[in-house]
Amino acid sequence: MRLLENEAKRLFKENGIPVPEGTVVSSPGEVALEGKTVVKAQIPSGRRGKAGGVLFCQDLNEAKTGAGRLLGSSLLGYPVEKVLVERALEADKEYFLAATYDTARKSPVVIFSTHGGVDIEELAEKHPEQIFRAYFDILDGFGEHRARELVNDAGLSGGDLMRVSDILLRLTNLFLKWDATIAEINPL
Repeated sequence: MRLLENEAKRLFKENGIPVPEGTVVSSPGEVALEGKTVVKAQIPSGRRGKAGGVLFCQDLNEAKTGAGRLLGSSLLGYPVEKVLVERALEADKEYFLAATYDTARKSPVVIFSTHGGVDIEELAEKHPEQIFRAYFDILDGFGEHRARELVNDAGLSGGDLMRVSDILLRLTNLFLKWDATIAEINPL
């Protein structure tokens, strides 16, 4: 079963992974979040940003207009019936985190990069040294020390290392708990 972003974020929140304040709406009149927001089409597909399905809004009126523009439209072959309206966050750094299954190596793998928010496939092709991977045995799980080592190998230290490795560990545990094919945060 493929989850929509808002459904995945509900699971993230239930498992201690921080998510921005937000709500799902099906009409522009339901948009109530004041200030800078992001309006995101809820369809079962990635690459929504490149397709125009992620709108950055400066205020409530822009968010309502953006929701009205997306709702009822078609995006990447899917009808947009709901949008997620979230508080826009200012980011100093963005990271990519994922737990998935490598079919070629027949093993689960955790992937981390200090370059989140970008097309990860393109980054892996052009700058493979910026993608850090750790394979693990599904029966042994992925321990806290492995998460810290991976994040440390990417160059994080101190508080950033502790916060990011904790989220990476929680994401991997969620991946295992739900027997997922992929659990990803981009960007964190």
